[in-house]
Amino acid sequence: MEGIKSISFEKEVVIPSLRQKLESLPTLTSARMYRFPICKFINDPYTPRIVSIGPMHHGNTGLQSMEEYKLRNLQDFLLRTKVSLVDYIELVAEREAKLRNSYEETSNLSSDEFLAMILVDSAFVIESLLRFSSQSKANKDHGIFGKPLLEEDIWYDMLVLENQLPFFILEDLFVKAKIIIPPEQDERRSLIWLIHNAFKDKTYRIFRNLLAYERWHFMEQYIHDYFFVIEGLIDTPNDVELLVPSGIIKFKRTDRQEVADLINNVLTGTIISETDFYFADLCEALNAHCIVPWNKWKATLRQVYSRTPGVALFIIAFLILKFIQLVFTIMSYYQS
Repeated sequence: MEGIKSISFEKEVVIPSLRQKLESLPTLTSARMYRFPICKFINDPYTPRIVSIGPMHHGNTGLQSMEEYKLRNLQDFLLRTKVSLVDYIELVAEREAKLRNSYEETSNLSSDEFLAMILVDSAFVIESLLRFSSQSKANKDHGIFGKPLLEEDIWYDMLVLENQLPFFILEDLFVKAKIIIPPEQDERRSLIWLIHNAFKDKTYRIFRNLLAYERWHFMEQYIHDYFFVIEGLIDTPNDVELLVPSGIIKFKRTDRQEVADLINNVLTGTIISETDFYFADLCEALNAHCIVPWNKWKATLRQVYSRTPGVALFIIAFLILKFIQLVFTIMSYYQS
């Protein structure tokens, strides 16, 4: 019975507060001037740039410009699902203890603040994903959706490790909402596909957050070890130029040097395991191949040719002439 009283008390505090915020939202008009967030944390891959999700960056003064749009997403979510605000708050309140245990620290938020934050942010995530997938005309009238660059910034912020909600609350709200999404026809894409196809602006943030997530949640370091191998293959723009036609990486950048710098910096501050390196056998085989003189000579010739074709052709012509000279020397020896 005490749990029921706790939920009832929170309803009395949270519901009126959220309703007041939703009712006080200004009407969207095409002539309205918007204050869009400024990316103040561009050098920090673990900090969201325009929108906070969850408690870790909640209240950050540099991210307050998006709070109105998060409330607007909650408003749209309520209209879309036809489920009352009371029902959603009750669902979140029943899971408050489990939600708080999902984070290292939430004591700075009271119960009503925490529940409101979880519901608003969850509705923002779900509604954003639905709008990203639909790309309907209604997005253009929303204020933030229908604007590709802003949508992309939101999308990348939703991938930041410190900017997350427990998946179970999103799943429970989604089930409660009874949202039906038609199945996609696209084949499932793997993590390797993401790494190969994501070499563009903001990619560094994705990779660093993937590495951090793997480090904290898994014993095996597959992503880290894979990047270690790729880093060993790429050192200069010429290496990038070689790997693109081979289909090993794809990117939209025109500057190969930027891609080389990205790969060479993505593992900064990380440590390779000498005992559990996943690609140890592959690296040993590559090293064994490279120490063979003939293979080393061919690789050197390819590098010289790719950088200075004229010098490489001269070397080839010189070797051919030396071979012909050797043949004639042997023939003259036997004839004499």
